[in-house]
Amino acid sequence: MALGCFKPSYNEPRVAHPRSDLQLAQALWPGISPEGFRAEVGMYTSLLERINAKLDVVDSDSSDLHPITSEDLLRVIDDVRRLKRSPRTEILGEVKNSLSPKTPSDDSLSKAIDVAAGLWLTLDIRSSPLAGLSGVLHWADDQSIISLVNASFQTGSATEDVRKGSVKNNLTVANLVSNHDFRILWTHNLADHLTLDIDSRVLTVYEHKICLRNHRRSSESTVLPLAIAEEAIDTLNLLFPRHHHPTQSLLRKHGKSFGGLGTCGQSRTMELRKYPFWGERVEALSKVLDEVPVGAHQFMLKRDGKNALQFATFWIATAIGILTIISFVTGVISAVYAQKAYDLALLQYHLSLAQACSVPDAATQLSRFCS
Repeated sequence: MALGCFKPSYNEPRVAHPRSDLQLAQALWPGISPEGFRAEVGMYTSLLERINAKLDVVDSDSSDLHPITSEDLLRVIDDVRRLKRSPRTEILGEVKNSLSPKTPSDDSLSKAIDVAAGLWLTLDIRSSPLAGLSGVLHWADDQSIISLVNASFQTGSATEDVRKGSVKNNLTVANLVSNHDFRILWTHNLADHLTLDIDSRVLTVYEHKICLRNHRRSSESTVLPLAIAEEAIDTLNLLFPRHHHPTQSLLRKHGKSFGGLGTCGQSRTMELRKYPFWGERVEALSKVLDEVPVGAHQFMLKRDGKNALQFATFWIATAIGILTIISFVTGVISAVYAQKAYDLALLQYHLSLAQACSVPDAATQLSRFCS
C-alpha cells in the first residue's frame, strides 16, 4: 500500500530491510504505480540519491533530529501533505502526538517538519529566518505550507516590454557553456532555478524535472502551483531542447537523465510572456547571447550580422598579418639567394681572371689585373 493512503502509527517497529526506491517515490507522490515507477526509474536516480543521503544523516548517531528516524520522517511528509492548509503549529502538534511514546525536543520536531517539507517539494524550508540567504523559504508558525509556497512563487515583476519580447532559438545551456564560457551549477532547490552570476559566469539550474512532472500530475495533493510546475518545465524545454545534439552531449557529460522525459507534453516556447515568474531570468540569459563569444566562435559571423564590423576587422587584420609574414619570409629568402648569387659571381670573376692571366704575355697586356 502506498504511503499517504492510510494513517500509520509512528511507534511501529522500524523496518529492518533497506528503504526501497519505490517506497521513497511513493512517500512523495502516493499515486505512483510500481509499473510506472519501474518504467522511469532512471529519471529518479539523482533525486533518490539526495533523499537517501538526507535520510542516512537522520539515522546517524550525530543526527539533530534524534530520536526521530528516517521511517518517521517519511511519515511526516504524509502529515505535511495531508495538513497542507493547516498552520505550522497544528502540524507540529499532530506530529508530536503521533510520535508518542517518543519525546523529541521541540527543536527536533521543528527541524523534522522542515526537512520533510523540503524533501517533498525540493525546496529549502526553514522555520528560523535566515537573513540575507537567498533561496530559503521562511515558514512562519501561523502559516500553512500551501500559503508559504504560493507567496514564494508569486509572478515576477517583468515589464511590459519583457512580456512582449521573445528569445532567440539558440538560447540553450549548451550554447552558453561552449560559446560564452558559462559553468552549470545543478541545484535541488527550485527557488534557486536560473539564478545567474554574470561575473562568475555561473548559471544555477534545477535538475529534477521528474519532480515537476509528478507535481503537475498530482495537482490536487501537492502545494506547488500548477502554473509554476509547468513554467519550470517550459524553462527546461527552452534551455535543453530535445533532439539537440550539443544539449544531449552536455547532459551526458554532466550525468543528467532528465532529457529522457522529453518535453512532458509542453512545446518549446520562445515568448517571454509565457514566463511570468522566470521571465526576468530568461531575459537576462538571452542578453548574454549579444555578448562577443569566447574561443573560436568569437571569430564567426552571426546570422543577424550584428558583429559584422568586428568580424571584418578581425579577418582583415588577420589577412594583413599573414601577408606581412609572407612578405617578410619572401624578403629573407630573396636576400639569402642574392648573397649566394653574389658569392657565385665573385667566384666566376676570379676564375676568369685566373684563366686570362695564364696566357703568355698576359702580365704585359693585363698588367692592371695580372701581377
